[in-house]
Amino acid sequence: MLTANYMFNDPELVNGNAYYRLKMIDNEGKFKYSHVVLLSAEMAFEVKSVLNPFSTSISSEMIIPHDGIATINLFNEKGQLIKTYKNPVNKGINQVTVPAPANLATGIYFLSVEFNNESYKRKLFKQ
Repeated sequence: MLTANYMFNDPELVNGNAYYRLKMIDNEGKFKYSHVVLLSAEMAFEVKSVLNPFSTSISSEMIIPHDGIATINLFNEKGQLIKTYKNPVNKGINQVTVPAPANLATGIYFLSVEFNNESYKRKLFKQ
């Protein structure tokens, strides 16, 4: 019996249970299936990336556990709120881009992304 290890990154995010199995095909075209494996995962809110530095827009990629509204706040160095954006997001991976406020000076800013009572904070540089 030949043993092998396999790894697969599923690009489709699943909230809850996911069932997987392998279809093994030999050189003669005969096949059989492996046993079924159950993976259980709860999707959680996560900001995967934020384009930094930014110039005319702020772009981010986030994982969203269910449809809703993501709130994006931009603060200056003193912690004063400059702009709030409310973006509808869908369950799964979302690419969100918001325009930078007009006439925003070059410098350091702080970004806060909030969804479902969770938040992500990041220091940004405007060029």
